[in-house]
Amino acid sequence: MRTLLGLDGRLPSDVVNHYVHSRLSYSQPLSIDRALLAIRTVLPNCELSDPKLIRMLEAAAAKYRIKIDGRMHRN
Repeated sequence: MRTLLGLDGRLPSDVVNHYVHSRLSYSQPLSIDRALLAIRTVLPNCELSDPKLIRMLEAAAAKYRIKIDGRMHRN
C-alpha cells in the first residue's frame, strides 16, 4: 500500500489544517489556488486529487470560519 505521507512524514490532512490555520490572521478569503500550490509544494508526491484537497480545504476553512475565494485561475 502506498503512503500519502510527505517527505518529512506529514499527512495531507495535517498540512491542509496547518495551512488554513495559518491564514486566521488574514482578512482576505482563503485562495484555493494559492492553497493548492502551497500544499503541492510541501507535498510534491501527494497522490490526492485537487478536488479531494479542495474538499479538505473547505472543511478546514469551515472549522476555522474562514471565507473561501473559490475562483480557480488555473487552466
